[in-house]
Amino acid sequence: DDGEVLAVRCANEQFSMGTYLTVKNKRSGKSRFLCEVEAEKYGTEYSVKEYVSAALMTRSEAGEYTILDSDMIHKRSKFRSKLRTDDIDVPCYICMASVQNTMIFDVAINDESCDYAMEEVTVFSEILQWMMNGMGEE
Repeated sequence: DDGEVLAVRCANEQFSMGTYLTVKNKRSGKSRFLCEVEAEKYGTEYSVKEYVSAALMTRSEAGEYTILDSDMIHKRSKFRSKLRTDDIDVPCYICMASVQNTMIFDVAINDESCDYAMEEVTVFSEILQWMMNGMGEE
């Protein structure tokens, strides 16, 4: 009897996201930003390309954020941005990936060129606070 084998995987997390930010600095004064986002909904892969958007920003030591690219391009499984960075005073980079029409988001930091230590948990809570306050909308 060739009964079908059914694998059941219980997902205790409704949604999980993993976000990673890589920064490649070029001699030309430009940098390439690659923000990789993996998302799962109830344990199955979630279409990042369709439902997730990513923004690139910097954070000052005082906790002030500047958006560099509010809508990174999704290409070949990563969100990408190419920017001139030789005039950026605070090279403390953050990629914020958010699921459209929800409050679900994740952050990745890249502080390789940063002159202070950024904590991912601090950045996450600051951005959450900002989102709860209507994202700076007057």
